[in-house]
Amino acid sequence: MFGCNGCNHKAQQEKVNMRGKICFFLLGLLSLGIAGCGISVRSPAAPPPTPTDALALGAQPSELHGASPVHPQGTPTPFPQPADMPAEWLYVSDPTYGISWKAPSNWYWIQESWPISMPGAVLLSAVATEKDAAHLLSSPQPVFPTGLMALTVYAMRAEAPLPDLHEAQLITVSGQTAWVREVEGSAAMPFTWQATLFIYGTSASRYTLSFGCAPPTGADEAGRARFQTLCRQIWAHILKGVAIKEKNPCVPVPTPTPGPITWRRVHSDWYRYSFEVPSGWYEDPHSTPDRRRFSSAPLLSEPSPGCPPPNRWMKLDFGVLPLEHPPDLTGMTPITIAGRPAWVSSGEGGESAPSLFTFSAHISGPRYGYSLWLGCALSQEDQSDRETLIAECKDVMTHILESFRIFP
Repeated sequence: MFGCNGCNHKAQQEKVNMRGKICFFLLGLLSLGIAGCGISVRSPAAPPPTPTDALALGAQPSELHGASPVHPQGTPTPFPQPADMPAEWLYVSDPTYGISWKAPSNWYWIQESWPISMPGAVLLSAVATEKDAAHLLSSPQPVFPTGLMALTVYAMRAEAPLPDLHEAQLITVSGQTAWVREVEGSAAMPFTWQATLFIYGTSASRYTLSFGCAPPTGADEAGRARFQTLCRQIWAHILKGVAIKEKNPCVPVPTPTPGPITWRRVHSDWYRYSFEVPSGWYEDPHSTPDRRRFSSAPLLSEPSPGCPPPNRWMKLDFGVLPLEHPPDLTGMTPITIAGRPAWVSSGEGGESAPSLFTFSAHISGPRYGYSLWLGCALSQEDQSDRETLIAECKDVMTHILESFRIFP
């Protein structure tokens, strides 16, 4: 069992006992949805807003992917009337998978809490008109008081099997062969209308964009028709903004030099936390107080598909979560960190990412939840080096968790 507590102020014996509890936990969770998307979102005015929905560390479906910086969003503008198109759009790009697209600027980024998975795919983005869209869609009988629109973007490896293209229309998108299909009624559940675009893509990747539309619950027939017309208009605008390009070649990254670790403390008075990270690590310049990313090498997202990560590379993702939307804690070991209930897990990446070893932790604070995920790239050749790096990773995660503080 591996782990730690965050109560450095407690008696040394308690710290030793707790270190023993944490230092042997095992897991096999591998976080995928950590995408290195180049998202440009306007920074909100201070103080920061309530953190975005659950980070769900280690809960994505196929392979490790660089975390998309999810910036806190301000209060959205009133939902447009059925005759209106969003006035402002964001261009979103993922250089790792070679795709870019457009999304309305006043929609919420809900990637970390998106409840609908696609086997064998990496979720690059999920945006919706409602901040609690994931919660609404997870309900056995969804109710949409003001209606709901949601856009998701997935990437798959080129060797992935083709989806069912029955009754799909063949089109061309950004010079690439693509198919688009629309469904309604029960076939579109939990929405009432859904459009899906599958792009054959590049030599490395395939792509799927899905747009779901659900008119306000209780709307009359005319109101539902107007809402769905707006959905079709927005979807048509999204299709025009999709662009595909071949992935960049593998970029060599120097292997970090082993040596004694010095530490620095990071904190947020607003979100009531602090913890230590190695002082030589790089922090993502797009980090926000409720979403932070650190890396032992100047590589904050995963290498392109097919490119191995640098050996001895470590990457830490940290997120603040609303207490009402905790991550999935299945298979995690309950412990205490910083005097608060916590859960930890660890394990190798498995067949989808055999060169990775991961650690996850979730801490339930009095006002917020805090999730941490540490991924370590392991050498494939030298098993003794793998064991050494795993031990180093455990030591790093132990120190981070032992240093964790929650302010009253």
